[in-house]
Amino acid sequence: MKTKWPQKQWILGHRGARNVAPENTISAFKQALIDGADGVELDVFLSKDEQLVVIHDESVDRTTDGSGQVCDFTAKELAHLNAAANFSDFASESVPTLEQVLNVMPPKTIINIEIKHSAAFTKAKLVKKLMELLRLYDNKFCIIISSFDVELLILLRKAAPNYLISLLLDKTADNELLTKQLRLIKPDGVYLSAQNATALLISFIQFAGVNVAIWTVNDAKAAKKWFSLGVNGIFTDKVKELVKAV
Repeated sequence: MKTKWPQKQWILGHRGARNVAPENTISAFKQALIDGADGVELDVFLSKDEQLVVIHDESVDRTTDGSGQVCDFTAKELAHLNAAANFSDFASESVPTLEQVLNVMPPKTIINIEIKHSAAFTKAKLVKKLMELLRLYDNKFCIIISSFDVELLILLRKAAPNYLISLLLDKTADNELLTKQLRLIKPDGVYLSAQNATALLISFIQFAGVNVAIWTVNDAKAAKKWFSLGVNGIFTDKVKELVKAV
């Protein structure tokens, strides 16, 4: 049975509550839920030992006290890096595995997993590893898998026809190209950047029967505008402020 898209308009913590906690850490995800988010958005790469690890960049340099490519570290080695290096209020936070994050999230949470591919592994390997893990959590969460990579999403749709899949767009979409991508991927959602989303584009996607969400929205007035246009959800760094306002 295919997972159902959330029936309410939702707010997800972008990499957790990253304005008050180190991004993509368990503390940030927990804080987002405490602050009222309907769920969290996170990013995954494969580690050297083919574990799904939660980190935004292909390199560990920006968000940890380490240096190098994620794919050159094992999951255990990544766990020993400090992912709170840029937050003075946090002594230490490890780079978690996706499994560790899923194990601490409450049931029914919306979890958006943005999958990212590095040249160290094939895209088929990434999809295979993700499916092996997510099948252990069937029906526990509302999981949406997203990516900018069209080829990756096509592979994912073939491997996982019952999972919710979303296409990420960061540029103004050409309607002809977008129509082709929607036909190839058959996504359940399209995520538009707040800078490039328009009422016309939102209507175009909705007319195709596809859900729409906006990233990254940190202004309450903008959030209200997007929701008034009928978007299904928004991603925000400022969970507490937007939940209170909206």
